[in-house]
Amino acid sequence: FDWVNSTPNQYIIATPEYAGRLDLVANDYLGSPSYWWVIMYYNNVTDINWPRPGDEIKIPNISQVLGG
Repeated sequence: FDWVNSTPNQYIIATPEYAGRLDLVANDYLGSPSYWWVIMYYNNVTDINWPRPGDEIKIPNISQVLGG
């Protein structure tokens, strides 16, 4: 998992519609809701109710995650 220590592709601030919905964040920024765990792992988060509105979310480069 070398990508875990990589520079984020971007940072976003969680809006109310993303509250507790990493599947939506993953779909919008990584192209698939099934990558929710990537964002959770990348941000070193264990709270399944994360993010909350106003939280900063680091988004990894999906090509690094996929090994491309």
